[in-house]
Amino acid sequence: MKKLLLLSLFLPVFISCKDSIETNLPEEVTFDYKAYLLKNNEGVISIRLEDFDYEKTPAKISQAFAIFDLPIYDFNAEIYGYVIGSELWDFKHDKIPIGQFNSTELIVNFRNEILYNSSLYSIEEMDEVFYLNFSSNRDNNHLISIIHHSKTNNEIVRTIFNKMINAYLKCMEELSIAKYKKPLRELHRDQLQKLKNEKQITLFFPAYE
Repeated sequence: MKKLLLLSLFLPVFISCKDSIETNLPEEVTFDYKAYLLKNNEGVISIRLEDFDYEKTPAKISQAFAIFDLPIYDFNAEIYGYVIGSELWDFKHDKIPIGQFNSTELIVNFRNEILYNSSLYSIEEMDEVFYLNFSSNRDNNHLISIIHHSKTNNEIVRTIFNKMINAYLKCMEELSIAKYKKPLRELHRDQLQKLKNEKQITLFFPAYE
């Protein structure tokens, strides 16, 4: 009887400790498939950028490569809350990629108009313009350089950039359904990489000085 009494006293404590241990287990980290599709996953450096200022930003990137003494010009740009694969095209030292396809400049003027693929658009039109370009173009790597006027509101540029990212991810979602009959969030990493090999976007920053 005494043993049963002692057991009944310690049993609630044991159960309580067990519950405490279980509730303190860390939650499983969800794989960020969107980040995987956007960034360069080859172990390159990341450079934090404030905007796409065509005079200051390439100089900042060049300085970073000089500090690290790197022979290549691939990197990840941390900008507007995203990490996206990027390249520095150094025209001054003739260090530019060879055989690149579908390189496009997107220019935002001081009237907030967008020149893209040789046509002028308003901000409201860019969702459809980006989507049609990504979905219809067969080139696997969409190289885009974003340039804006010094008087352009940075929030306008951020909005255009977000529209570009959203259009690309929408296109990739449809590609995932067509190829694997599953949404992106259900794909394994090797499947995501195969989709990325078929279609990806890369920012490029031309440096002339």
